[in-house]
Amino acid sequence: MRITRKKLGTIGAVSVAVLLITTVSMMLMHVPVAYAVRGSQITVNVGTTVRAYAHVNNPSSSDVSITLKMEIRRDIISGTDSVKATLTKTKSVPSGISFVDMGTFVADEQTYESGSGKLREYFMKVWINDVLVYDPTDPATREWVKTTSTAGSVTWESPGEWEA
Repeated sequence: MRITRKKLGTIGAVSVAVLLITTVSMMLMHVPVAYAVRGSQITVNVGTTVRAYAHVNNPSSSDVSITLKMEIRRDIISGTDSVKATLTKTKSVPSGISFVDMGTFVADEQTYESGSGKLREYFMKVWINDVLVYDPTDPATREWVKTTSTAGSVTWESPGEWEA
């Protein structure tokens, strides 16, 4: 599967996008199998650990030192969003495209399509060097993690292209 996503934000010449990955264990013909679910919009079982990556494009010919901060946010239906986790990395980014492993969070709450005050999804905001470069507002198109309580119902979507 090819995962693609458009760049989300820039500061100077450096751009960033988000990729979400989780490892799912399942039984296939009584043989345990683990595989990675990757995408920009994923649905996982409640309690799943999700790893977030920043896809960074440095078009300059030299390394650039940046501090990336990714907020994992809880989207509350008809309510105020809140911070689930803050993942921060300071990194020297080489010329070209890099994936920065921002860390993990646990999607430990059930998500809902409707219901005032309920969790709709987890989503991300991204800063480079304390400048907010990605602040998505549309729940249908932004990167998200939703949960299900149904075993084996993991899905993923990749609604765009990774571009340099």
